[in-house]
Amino acid sequence: MPNMRIQALGAFSMWRDGTAVPDEVWPTSKSKQLFKILLTERGHLVSADRLIEYLWPDLSPKRARNNLWVTVGQARRVLEPDLPPRTPSAYIIKHEEGYLFDPNSDHWLDVDAFSDHLQTAQQAADPTICIEALEKARQLYQGDFLEDDPYAEWALAPRDQLREQYLNLLADLAETYAHQGQYRHAIGLCRQSLALENSRESTYRQLMLYLYCAGEQPAALQLYDEACQVMWEEIGVEPAQETTELFHQIQRRQVDGVDEDEVYPRPVPTHIGTLSLRQTPFVGRDREYGQLTTMVNQAGQGNGGVVFISGESGIGKSRLMRETAMFAGKEGLTTLFAHSYQVEQAMPYQPLVDLVRHINETWPEQIAGLPTVWLREIAALVPEIADTATGQAIVPTKIDENQQGRLFQAIVHLLSAIAGGNGLMLNVDDIHWADTATLQFLHYLARRVSGQRMLLACTYRHEEVTADEHLATLVHHLQREPYVTFISLDRLSSMDIDELLAALETVPTTWTEWLYGETSGNPFFLVSILQSLQEQGDLGKTVPADILSTNITLPEAIQESVRGRLRLATQLEQQVLGWMAVFGREFNLATLQAITGESQMDLLEVAENLLQRQLWQETADGYDFGHHKIREVVYHDLSGARRVVYHGQIAETLAQSAEDRPALLAHHFERAGNTGQALAYWLRAGEKALNTYALQQAVRHYERALALAEGAADEMDAYEGLGRAFMLLDEAAQATTVL
Repeated sequence: MPNMRIQALGAFSMWRDGTAVPDEVWPTSKSKQLFKILLTERGHLVSADRLIEYLWPDLSPKRARNNLWVTVGQARRVLEPDLPPRTPSAYIIKHEEGYLFDPNSDHWLDVDAFSDHLQTAQQAADPTICIEALEKARQLYQGDFLEDDPYAEWALAPRDQLREQYLNLLADLAETYAHQGQYRHAIGLCRQSLALENSRESTYRQLMLYLYCAGEQPAALQLYDEACQVMWEEIGVEPAQETTELFHQIQRRQVDGVDEDEVYPRPVPTHIGTLSLRQTPFVGRDREYGQLTTMVNQAGQGNGGVVFISGESGIGKSRLMRETAMFAGKEGLTTLFAHSYQVEQAMPYQPLVDLVRHINETWPEQIAGLPTVWLREIAALVPEIADTATGQAIVPTKIDENQQGRLFQAIVHLLSAIAGGNGLMLNVDDIHWADTATLQFLHYLARRVSGQRMLLACTYRHEEVTADEHLATLVHHLQREPYVTFISLDRLSSMDIDELLAALETVPTTWTEWLYGETSGNPFFLVSILQSLQEQGDLGKTVPADILSTNITLPEAIQESVRGRLRLATQLEQQVLGWMAVFGREFNLATLQAITGESQMDLLEVAENLLQRQLWQETADGYDFGHHKIREVVYHDLSGARRVVYHGQIAETLAQSAEDRPALLAHHFERAGNTGQALAYWLRAGEKALNTYALQQAVRHYERALALAEGAADEMDAYEGLGRAFMLLDEAAQATTVL
């Protein structure tokens, strides 16, 4: 090992003969700064005049040169304490005009190692070697170059250069992982990059692509909206055409290199099957699927209908609709799809525009065959329709309230013409994100399909109905119509999950109970966790469920799904959710009021709203989160400072009424950073556990107390209690050691 090791990426640190060189060894701050300057310019002569300009710009030349001579001597003695007087240094070399740091001296510098690993990665033909080299370089980058000198002029240029190299490293490493099908790693690296530089548009494109490849289309589309906002706020520009084109490709589910060329592999090996909501075994929906296939057959016979499929996010609404559409296609019906996207909610008629354009590209003869009166109305929505109808003088009308009904009539005539053959199944996904005009059209169409060879199928999240009055109106008005069917999807049962795992074959069916506990039967959560385990290399292991549950990282898909539901909450609702995520267990309104200080009526309204959106659920003792993943995401998104404040407030509040629950108080005091109170309550919790013969709990409580003990008296109390617990557990050897 080199005699001297130096870290310049991040905070400056130095080791000599394996021992850290403390800050106080440097006689003055100038001696340390001089060494950093020479280190930055290593191998190049730094003139005395430049060093003086950097370090003593306000001193006279004579005094500054004297300071320089003294400071160089101080730096040399720090680097080589045993260097005899008047002996040349092995590190700082004197020349007539200045000084230089010898790059060939016996030292190791993280910046040089960082560059060497990057060069190895560039020259590597084997992806494994490339990933290994890039990962080593990534580990070395502990922060920006000499970040403890943020305003030093001499450090600015190399800092910017190394930062750019690191951002390129993250992009290259993410792309390499993506080509291996490890999209979770790639997504995480892109997130790291954006945390450092949030206006890097190429990184947004990478992240959008990898989210899509991982089966997270909604998150990819939402990221585009975020990118547009950041680009405009940070640098005042619109996204590049390349970014917008990728957005539209993701909308159409036809992304270059993914859906055609297969440049990016599927995230799961073929012997397991692609773990996405499209390709996983279709289980647990026999009754609903039977209802829908019956409706398809009836539509094919001229007895059209409407079906609304509702459920929470990730429950499998779109999957059920696609499976039904596949059946309809096999039965000879034409299938059409329209999608609503959150980022396009302010764009009137956008789902209809996409639908008509698709028809125009696929069946131009259906467009051209419409009477001119209807073509003129549709051309107001999609101007290129006028080009399709060759030979007809089409002058688009202007859409206003008076013309809207004629536009709706025109589109219904177009859909009826397509359905006139073997029938039509029109699928409209995520109508909770549809604009008001599109919802009005769906209502208009729904009242006109009963006598046609047409089935209209729509999906929506039922928790969104209360937040969107237009969607609520649509659902309410159609509920009493005999030709309209409403299907509400429940979560999968443990038997359904068992059936799914059996079909996957390589996933142990012994995981059923654990997976059900982690996901509560939500298919989206289930698939996301299996994808994450696959990329971590754990999918084929027979690892006990309790070990898995401590190691698995929360997949991006789950976090974004939960965050999407939380965005609908009001400011007070979000604050209450934060308090309860920190509280960490069931609660009642009285506890909630004591902690938050809000009025009972306001909290009651919050509880009713959160129950309606299924973010909370009622329990025997009050309320709890609807799913523990919701609590995890809420807690994860709180800032560290806010968590500390919340834990402290909860601890102080509970201390007035929950003295009989010392372990709970100890937990919150410890998280709040109040070590003294936490220690006292852990000791009391241990004593209470001993008195009730909850011996394993007593061990854990006393071990926590021991970890927090700062003085001999506290340590003795913790050791004594721990020894008593081991004695009662008949673990004599451990009891003897502790005592």
